[in-house]
Amino acid sequence: MWCKTRDKLQALVNAVHELREEIRTMALSLDALTKAVADEKTVEDSAVALLNGLTAKIAELIAASGNTVNPAELQSIIDAINADKQALADAVKANTPTT
Repeated sequence: MWCKTRDKLQALVNAVHELREEIRTMALSLDALTKAVADEKTVEDSAVALLNGLTAKIAELIAASGNTVNPAELQSIIDAINADKQALADAVKANTPTT
């Protein structure tokens, strides 16, 4: 009788160890997933910030150019960048390697 009880207890202990390992693995996977989501958001935000900075700089050039630069041409560049902002952000995200 004692042997059967001991074997059952050992089986329970083994099952608990297996569950503990599975929980640890799940926690590591969740941490990796959380980091991947954060990295993706960071890449996307960086691309948008870059484009916003670029369009702001072009707007500054328009304001400071006087008649030396055609403001309509610079504005068309800003408009094109703004129109493609999401596509560019998606491209940066898609081509950024994950770590």
